[in-house]
Amino acid sequence: WNGDSLTLHSSLQILKVARQVLAKSLGVADDKVRILSPYIGGGFGGKMLGPDAVLAAIAAQKLGRPVKIAMARRQLFHNVYRRTDTHQRIRLAATEEGKLLAVGHDSVISQGPDGGFMEPVALGSISLYEAPVRHFSHKVVTLDMVMAGAVRAPGEAVGTLALETAMDEMAEALGRDPIDFRKLNEPKVDPMTGAPFSTRGLVACLDRGAEAFGWAKRSAQPGQVREGEWLIGMGVSAAVR
Repeated sequence: WNGDSLTLHSSLQILKVARQVLAKSLGVADDKVRILSPYIGGGFGGKMLGPDAVLAAIAAQKLGRPVKIAMARRQLFHNVYRRTDTHQRIRLAATEEGKLLAVGHDSVISQGPDGGFMEPVALGSISLYEAPVRHFSHKVVTLDMVMAGAVRAPGEAVGTLALETAMDEMAEALGRDPIDFRKLNEPKVDPMTGAPFSTRGLVACLDRGAEAFGWAKRSAQPGQVREGEWLIGMGVSAAVR
C-alpha cells in the first residue's frame, strides 16, 4: 500500500474486471487499485482474481508492509474455481443416407451458491452440423461446493467431446465413413441464425487431415491393426471454438 492506494502483483487475466472486484472487496475506488501482471502462466482463458489476492491486500494493509501469498498445489483446489461436472444427453436423428434430421444436446451442470457462471455446454453443438430440428438446454444445480468458472474453451471442450462421440456412433450405425458423414452435414450458413459464415474451413481441414494421416488405408473394423502388443486404431473428431 502507498497511503490509500494499492499495487497488486499477480498472474491474472482480464485486469479491468480484477481491479473492479478487488476495489469493491476492499471498499476503495477503482482508481486506487493498480494490478501488475507481466506473467500469466497457466491461464486457461479465465485466470481471474481469487480470495488469496484479497487476503494479501488486507494483510498488507493491517501490517503496513508488503505481503506475499504462495499456495501449495492442494490449496489451489479450494481457493480458485473449478470446472464444473457435466451430465449430458445427446440425441441425433438421420436419414439412411446420412443426412442429419435433428440434433439435441441437453446438459446439467453444478455451481456454488454464489457462482454466477454457467458452463455453456452446447456452445460447440449449435453451429457444427446442419439439422433442421434443433434443441439445446442447460440446467444448473446449486451445490455447496467451490464455485465453478471458465476453464479453457468454456462449454465447447466438454460439449463437443460428447457430440463427436455421438457422431461416431451414428456413423457406425449408418455404415458410413465418419469423415464423409461429417462432410455430408456441413452447413452452408449458420444453422441457428441463417447468417453466412465469414470463414469456415472444416471440410478442407478434414480432407487435409485424412490425407496426412493415411485415412484411406484405415480399417473400419476395430482390432485389425497390431503393432507388437498394441492394437492401433484411427479416429476423427471435429471441434469448434
